[in-house]
Amino acid sequence: MKVRFFTTFLMGFAWCVLQAQVIMTANIPAELAPGSNQTIEVKINKGAISNFSKYQIDVPANVTLSEGDSKTGNFSFENNRAKIVWVSIPVESEFTVSFKMEVGNAASGSGSFVQKFYFLDNGTKKEVEGTPYNVAFNANAVSAPVANAPEPTKTTPSVPEPSTPATTKAPEPVKTVPEPSAPATPVIAKAPEPVKSTPEPVAPAPATPQPIKEKPEPVAKTTVAVSGQVFKVQIGAYNSSPPKSKYAAAGKALVSNEDGLYKVLIGNFSTREEALQKRNALKASGIDGFVVAYQNGQRVK
Repeated sequence: MKVRFFTTFLMGFAWCVLQAQVIMTANIPAELAPGSNQTIEVKINKGAISNFSKYQIDVPANVTLSEGDSKTGNFSFENNRAKIVWVSIPVESEFTVSFKMEVGNAASGSGSFVQKFYFLDNGTKKEVEGTPYNVAFNANAVSAPVANAPEPTKTTPSVPEPSTPATTKAPEPVKTVPEPSAPATPVIAKAPEPVKSTPEPVAPAPATPQPIKEKPEPVAKTTVAVSGQVFKVQIGAYNSSPPKSKYAAAGKALVSNEDGLYKVLIGNFSTREEALQKRNALKASGIDGFVVAYQNGQRVK
């Protein structure tokens, strides 16, 4: 019995010592001015704790905390409660975290800042509650001027000094910029003049191929009929024999099987000139073709 009692006593004493190691001290003033902003610092003395831990602080209504320095912890703020969670708390036995505090304009009366610290001890969640900070919301509180601290920096005499030389030098180069651009305008006016002349010689260019097509026609050497030579107009070639009725509009059609193709031929002219006239007439009616020559029933290539 004495051994068990002594063991229980040691465990309780160790727990009290471990709890006593966690000390939380914040620089929260006794009075806060509505509409003011300031930074809150919390010094945490954690002792030998080194695993999962959480710091928590509940704030009065109309007071908002945002993240300052969380010392690698995960910060959150919801329902007037700020939390910093560490999977592994900083190794220093004592460190400081900070928050940016904003006091709303509607804050009035009094309120309390309540701190708590949670950690794991052999897999069991432990809780340490710090001393609460009671504050009063007072429009004449000393904390109000904290948000106005940067105002003296706006009255530095160095600000108006560079403004005076900058305004006098700026208009001088502006006047000289349009002056060199004036001679550039006549150059642009002359540029389109040769451009208008270039398309003029281009216009007769498409007319040149027309006489080229007509030249081979009078060149034909068949002005004198050659014995056994005739000319025909070929208007089609197919892998299978087409019906002659398909070409009734072209005249009397002849289908000739040559080199594995069925060729549709029109006419039987003694001179190339006559065959060309027939080809032109067919072309005018929408049927394309070309003149071919046959010698004694064999096609001349």
